[in-house]
Amino acid sequence: VRIEFYQPVDQFLWKGGGAQKGQIELKTGGYYEPIHPIIPDDDKREQIWRMNETLGQLFGVRPRGMWLAERVWEPHLAKILAECGVEYVVVDDHHFKLVGLKDEDLRGYYITEEQGVTLKVFPIDMKLRYLVPFQSPAETLAYLRRVVQETVEGNACSENQEGRKRENGEDSESEGWGKEDRAVRGAGTRGLASVESLEREPLLVLDDDGEKLGAWPGTYEQVYERGWLEEFLSLLERESTWIRTVHFSEYLDRCPPLGRIYLPNAAYAEMLEWSGGFWRNFLIKYPESNNMHKKMLYVRDKVRRAGDKEAYRELLSAQCNDAYWHGVFGGLYLPHLRSAIFRHLIRAEVLAEKKLHQEKNFLFQEVVDLDRDGRPEVVISNACLNLYLDPAEGGTIFEIDYKPALHNLTDTLARRREAYHQKLLQLAGEGEGAEVEGAEVGPETTEGESGQEGKEGQASEGKEQVRTIHEIITVKEAGLDKFLFYDQCRNVCLRDHFLAPETGWEQFWRRAHHEEGAFWQKEYDFYIHELDREVVVSLSREGFLKKGGLEGEVCGPLLITKKIRLPEDGSAVHLEYELHNRSQRFLDTILGVEFHFALLSGYDVGGGAYFLPGRELEERQLASQGVEQEVEAVGVRSELLGLELELYLGQRAELWRFPIETVSQSEAGFERVYQSSCLVPRWKIELKPQELWRNQMRLEIKALGETGSKISDLKVWT
Repeated sequence: VRIEFYQPVDQFLWKGGGAQKGQIELKTGGYYEPIHPIIPDDDKREQIWRMNETLGQLFGVRPRGMWLAERVWEPHLAKILAECGVEYVVVDDHHFKLVGLKDEDLRGYYITEEQGVTLKVFPIDMKLRYLVPFQSPAETLAYLRRVVQETVEGNACSENQEGRKRENGEDSESEGWGKEDRAVRGAGTRGLASVESLEREPLLVLDDDGEKLGAWPGTYEQVYERGWLEEFLSLLERESTWIRTVHFSEYLDRCPPLGRIYLPNAAYAEMLEWSGGFWRNFLIKYPESNNMHKKMLYVRDKVRRAGDKEAYRELLSAQCNDAYWHGVFGGLYLPHLRSAIFRHLIRAEVLAEKKLHQEKNFLFQEVVDLDRDGRPEVVISNACLNLYLDPAEGGTIFEIDYKPALHNLTDTLARRREAYHQKLLQLAGEGEGAEVEGAEVGPETTEGESGQEGKEGQASEGKEQVRTIHEIITVKEAGLDKFLFYDQCRNVCLRDHFLAPETGWEQFWRRAHHEEGAFWQKEYDFYIHELDREVVVSLSREGFLKKGGLEGEVCGPLLITKKIRLPEDGSAVHLEYELHNRSQRFLDTILGVEFHFALLSGYDVGGGAYFLPGRELEERQLASQGVEQEVEAVGVRSELLGLELELYLGQRAELWRFPIETVSQSEAGFERVYQSSCLVPRWKIELKPQELWRNQMRLEIKALGETGSKISDLKVWT
């Protein structure tokens, strides 16, 4: 619960008596819910400290345990968490099974250490996690009975074996557990005689997201309207002679650990499937996520040097985990989540810059390996704009931050193949509301069981049961399979394409076109000029064109040079292109320069719209598509963000425009999401041997209502 935002929860927990009477045990966590392993150690401590302070101020408690966001665990956390006063964390039984433990080994808690500093770790029971609240309370009760019976039978068998070993003079330590470990392990798994001694009872942990009790699809009806919660709580009261609910702290105080353990890098089983086995792999799978993460680290250095407390709070807010990954939830695919991260990061940066640059206007340039791939990126900025350039990736601009609006104008996402797209293809043609059942990861698929117990229990109850978000695939609109085509690289600005004359916009939109030149994703040479009141980044590459497909004629060499000029003041970027035919033959081609602008609202003209000065567009919304001839300039306007952007094209061009829309899954089903608008001005290039072609463009961003450049200014650039 994020107490900062939910005042009614404060009243429920405190004034209602839950925390005061000891009915509720409050745990700490990262205040802004970060994935702890991927943020700097000082920030780990600060996130926990802020949550501890809040819990202390509101409820007068010092939490002993911690909720680890998404249960993402890495071994180094043990020391840092313990040094923050955390006594225990709760992770999934899957973490423990990765090192060979079985269900019967997980009826208590374990202790781990890092550099001699210890931390207790409880395992969440995955079967309970899937039973509650998706199956009937009777099914949960039946499962608990089976656990008790298995524990009693297992202990009886174990005692018989120990007795035979003693009779034969065998040493029971030879089976892999040390004497002390076996002693504490056995303490938590002896047969049940009564409920008076916790030490004699098996422990099953249920610790999960509150959303499943009303926020996930179908759960509100299940939990409240159909009476699941009331029935479940009544069942616990009725069966209290053998089922006892207990707080983690109470159990810690009365029961020893089952043994020592060293858990590997892990998260819950579903998360590991989505990430490919290791949470940090999201930063590889999705370069846009890596970009956010590395920008966070980059901005953090500025904030640290500035020493601004408000800037640091904004930085911590930007560590909230939701936008950095994707699974059954929208996550990274949702533009408003990414936009919120960038908003906090840009605000943190602006606050830091106010202290670092005492003057109102400044000009800054830096060559830095921002994404940590071993190749340099270039950052240039003034008081209004940040531009992030990647010379190794086609000499492109992959981020444009407009600071007055705290918005990253290029915050888009590539269309990528996801494993679940195959399920969508299976649903093709079934129409809106189509469903297919089949758990992606659940107790059945993880444990290798048939999963029939839950289905039988469901039938025996004779009641409608809600399925987990992992068990239903719902299509929110028909025809989504027609949008399953994929980008080969990130969607950025200034990507240079050399196209055949017959290439159409729809081929390009679907990425089914042929590139005549190997420029669009290749490395460009670069150098930086810092003039009196302007920074100029020059990028160049020499290559060849292949006409007529793979077996066609090779032409060239062709040298392309582009210069990006950022003045000290204002929010305009000047873009200069030069093509030089360095061959002794005539060269002709089509140059298309790709731009992407992300303004959040694609389907509503009120949220965002195109405009072409002097022309009326039939469709103006940013998710529209079309081709315009003889275009001098194009603009996009966002009432939502309070800004407009104008791209002056210099020489008149044919202009393609189309949306980038991804197809992703969420807890509500498969959905199409507008990510950005793609603009591709195209010029016909005809060059004699050694001839040059030049063009100058300008990108200008301003707040709505500001006076900017007019179309008549184009004569300066043509």
